[in-house]
Amino acid sequence: MRRRSVEYFRRDEGFLVLGSYMSGNNAASARCRETQPMVMSYSPDGSKKMAVAIVLRGNEGDSALPPAPGNSDVQLGIAGGEVVAARQFEGNATQEACERCRKQLLAALQRDGLPLAEAEAGGYFRLAQYGPLHSLSTRVNEIWLAVKLG
Repeated sequence: MRRRSVEYFRRDEGFLVLGSYMSGNNAASARCRETQPMVMSYSPDGSKKMAVAIVLRGNEGDSALPPAPGNSDVQLGIAGGEVVAARQFEGNATQEACERCRKQLLAALQRDGLPLAEAEAGGYFRLAQYGPLHSLSTRVNEIWLAVKLG
């Protein structure tokens, strides 16, 4: 899986920068297919990073890379190779809703004896959001915590 990300302080700024990249503000002036979910990473220090996951498959080939960004704030990376536990909730992803869901997921992992990865043990988590950004339909969200295996 290929991933694009940008650090942001206000969510709308992150969406605008990534949306611009996906609309053709990149080295190839190519439009990129929008994918789901939109993932935002939260650190205990308050910094946030928004990422869009891109899955390359079929005739694009496994080694195909997305076009280089036209904006130095956009970063390209390769994601995968981890196991995450997820807990789903619907509605607005407010700070309170995310924290409540994260605590419920932490309790379930502790009950099942699954240890957290190092960053998550320090308070890091990801919020995945599915569905259209501006819609009257109910938005589906997930809190993701990476776990250690073995």
